[in-house]
Amino acid sequence: MTKMKEALKKFVQWIRIHRKKIMVFMWLIFLVGCGLIISNSNRILVGYSTYQKMEASNYSLEQFGAEVTKLRAQLVGLANERDQLAGQLENTNTELLKTDQQVVDINKTLVNTKLTAEQQVNATIANYAAKTASFKQEYDAKAAALNQEYATKYSDMTERLNEYKDQLDALEESYNNLVKNTAISICCKQKLDNPDIDYYTIKNDKITCAVDRGTTLHCTFG
Repeated sequence: MTKMKEALKKFVQWIRIHRKKIMVFMWLIFLVGCGLIISNSNRILVGYSTYQKMEASNYSLEQFGAEVTKLRAQLVGLANERDQLAGQLENTNTELLKTDQQVVDINKTLVNTKLTAEQQVNATIANYAAKTASFKQEYDAKAAALNQEYATKYSDMTERLNEYKDQLDALEESYNNLVKNTAISICCKQKLDNPDIDYYTIKNDKITCAVDRGTTLHCTFG
């Protein structure tokens, strides 16, 4: 029993001697608990630093309480700044998502515009090719008809020209025969008056009876 009293007495004395450190340690536990609730685990270092600072500078209990209050206010401010930063980051992320969607929409628009332009170009080319083929077919048909018409007219004109030539040759032969017979008739009549006439000439539509040159005269009477 005496030993227990002595141990209890020594414990009470130890508490009295180390009362300041015990209070600091209790406040430190309280500070760490607040830091874990308000901020992340890194805030424990702040409480431990405050404990070392207080132990080194022999702060009073009131000064330590004021320091804790100040530190708590700083922790709350840091938490508010963290929340504000998180909100800003969330807004920035939202804007980035909107920007990404705008980029996607712009790319879709560009792809659709390119596809539409290609389709229009291809349609224009196809339309031009179809019109060109139609015009060529129409031209070929008209050219063939004109060639056939020209060939027919050329054949008709050639045939008529040959007929005219034959008629002209016949007329020329008839004319030459007429002139020849006329010259023979005239010169044979003159030969009756002048037996030396044995030739005739036809020049510049003029008949001449001659005795020494020209075409030989053949009269039926001798």
